[in-house]
Amino acid sequence: MARRLGRSGLARFAFVLSIVWSGVALAQANYADALTRLSAAWENLYIEGDAQSVGALYTDDAIYVTSTGTIAEGREQIAGLVHGLRDAGFATIEFERHKTRVMGDVAYAFGHWALIHTEGMVLEGYYTNVYVRTDDGWMFDHTGSSAIEPEEE
Repeated sequence: MARRLGRSGLARFAFVLSIVWSGVALAQANYADALTRLSAAWENLYIEGDAQSVGALYTDDAIYVTSTGTIAEGREQIAGLVHGLRDAGFATIEFERHKTRVMGDVAYAFGHWALIHTEGMVLEGYYTNVYVRTDDGWMFDHTGSSAIEPEEE
């Protein structure tokens, strides 16, 4: 038989629940901050031309799927993909995250990317990143991107 909570019992329950939820919200915010720093590191390392260090932000068995369907598996291939973009003249990349969700040791983010060529051409699209929390902190585990068709001038 279920026992009903009196007013004071209900108030205690609500108080405990508010503490739990505020802790969850704080943890979510802390994780989101860590993921923001990780994404900023990716962007900065790319702009600096340090493809190897971009690759090091991924797990050993990470997968990166480009908007053209190219699949890079593992840190070395991902670094090679980044190096290829830089060699093709895409010197700058910008990210704008639209949504982040953390579920324990796994998180995902969705947002917009823009690759800017040294001659002014801009390619853009959307990305989805999957992150995993490791003993060393958060790392990229999967990146998928899609391109937006450039508008004709």
